[in-house]
Amino acid sequence: DRRGKPFVSTIEGQHAPVYGVQWHPERPQFEFRPPGADGPVVHTPHAIRAMQSFADFFVEEARRNNRHFPTPLDEAKHLIYNFNPAGPMGDSYRAYRFRPPLVAEDVASSEGKTNRSLFV
Repeated sequence: DRRGKPFVSTIEGQHAPVYGVQWHPERPQFEFRPPGADGPVVHTPHAIRAMQSFADFFVEEARRNNRHFPTPLDEAKHLIYNFNPAGPMGDSYRAYRFRPPLVAEDVASSEGKTNRSLFV
């Protein structure tokens, strides 16, 4: 961190193409605002190239997945724009809450009282 304390900023799955970051690769290219509590956003050419490289890698990993919707209409029904944000929101983020589809074991084990959800 800015005080010199080591921390994990990025993870990669060992057995699956799963990645996680606790930083924002989109900020150097797209976020222009006065510095906040976390300091100014760096907009140098090097920062932008580094984040673009990460974005290119991530998109290429996503393209390796051969899963797809059966039709363009089915895909359109599932776009994020069809859902309303819920929970915390800021000028550079939105939170969405999705309930997973019920499966037979959920109904049997909870007698219809399933309250699981997923935040994205």
